[in-house]
Amino acid sequence: MNLTRTPEPELMDSATEADDYDRMDFSEVNALFVHDARAFFGPVRSLLDVGTGTGRIPLAFVAGGLPKTFVAVDAAPAMLARAEVNRRNTPGAEAISFVEGDAAALAFDAGAFAAVMSNSLVHHLARPVAFFRELARVCATGGRLFVRDLARPDSAELVDALTDAYAAVPADAQGEDRDRFTRQRHLFHASLHAAYTVDEVRTMAAYAGLLDGDVRMTSDRHWTLTWTNS
Repeated sequence: MNLTRTPEPELMDSATEADDYDRMDFSEVNALFVHDARAFFGPVRSLLDVGTGTGRIPLAFVAGGLPKTFVAVDAAPAMLARAEVNRRNTPGAEAISFVEGDAAALAFDAGAFAAVMSNSLVHHLARPVAFFRELARVCATGGRLFVRDLARPDSAELVDALTDAYAAVPADAQGEDRDRFTRQRHLFHASLHAAYTVDEVRTMAAYAGLLDGDVRMTSDRHWTLTWTNS
């Protein structure tokens, strides 16, 4: 029997949560996300990142060059405040605009962006169908959509194994550092329980009208959705 999904809060908006999230080491998965998204998108003039958190994904795009228009949206002011700090500390990131907004009701015209992406947001959402519809709405004709998130494992034992593999508390961590690593471990563990399976994402994407979208596992803990608005 598949593991039952356990939802977690849709919004992470305390200064502590933003700090803990920003200090988690996502450098490897972020770099892979950027590599894969660039390869799928090709050269684009406009790019929207939905659920940007503290802005690490947009900032990772800087090294390879930014599109003319690059907008990053999140619903949490605390996350965006940290994203602005990160942007100011990243040379070449001045063109990125961080904007507060609802992922299921984006304040952009239909077809406003040639490319739309989202990383690690879907597991926070109670209504992903509305989210997928909204991403498709703002994606221009001929534009492309790239979404990646955690996949819920089949069992609690697999959740524990992935948590041990990717969010272990360092043996030498002490005091506040140990507390922070422990909070990060609990966050990752909860996120795996809150994630959707590939089959669930395929069903929701189909309900959202992304009938020709491709959803597949792309790591031992991530699924990826790609779609072209033809």
